[in-house]
Amino acid sequence: MVQALNLKKVILIGHSMGGLVVVEAARLLPSRSSDRSVDTLLNVEQKFTREQFELFMAPMRQNFKKATEDFLRNWMFTPKSDPALVEKIVIRWLPLTPDSPGCLGKYV
Repeated sequence: MVQALNLKKVILIGHSMGGLVVVEAARLLPSRSSDRSVDTLLNVEQKFTREQFELFMAPMRQNFKKATEDFLRNWMFTPKSDPALVEKIVIRWLPLTPDSPGCLGKYV
């Protein structure tokens, strides 16, 4: 998007999982990203072993739809989240496949 719009300088802001997007965008666009703001609980410099990565990905490979639903319900909402909103979002995500834009694609 930055290149398509021919933007010379951008400020990147990411929260939660978006923090990783900011880190990667800054890496890919070093001359165009002037400032970065990252809010994530993850250590973006942490390296995972192949074994750790495979363990994390196993449920996605076994049953992508169920693993996606489990992730959404168990990690994306608080216990006080509006149940109707949770259902609306889960139902919207369930038709996705690993090859859908923004999904795990080649890793699953």
